[in-house]
Amino acid sequence: MGGEHDGLRILIVPDSGTGALQGIAGTLAIRVENGKHYYDLDYRL
Repeated sequence: MGGEHDGLRILIVPDSGTGALQGIAGTLAIRVENGKHYYDLDYRL
């Protein structure tokens, strides 16, 4: 990660979870602001 846009967006493959996470879908976004990393998890079960 570097440059003008510091971040990464990862797709959670639909229905890839098992057990309590069965049916999960969504995204995980990693962003960097002022040298700090933040993780945003947006999902549905």
